[in-house]
Amino acid sequence: MLPAEIVYVEALPPSASGKLDRKALSEIDSTTSYPRRSVESPRDDVERNVARIFVQLLRLEPVGRNDDFFLFGGDSLLAVELQTRLREA
Repeated sequence: MLPAEIVYVEALPPSASGKLDRKALSEIDSTTSYPRRSVESPRDDVERNVARIFVQLLRLEPVGRNDDFFLFGGDSLLAVELQTRLREA
């Protein structure tokens, strides 16, 4: 399962008893949610191939040359698939 949206908040809203207030979570404004990142474009064919494979595996676009595979959702199973596709390319 993938979340439809990621919202960054300074802190999770507490209820009166100190537990997580789930109702308040639904009221958070998501228009200022995800911090924008600068994407450095791939420089050559090798980096373009790696970026293309990242897009296919992670379903993330755009992919920059300094993006971290694991930081953007990659796991050990996808890393094996990444290695296979890189060898094929």
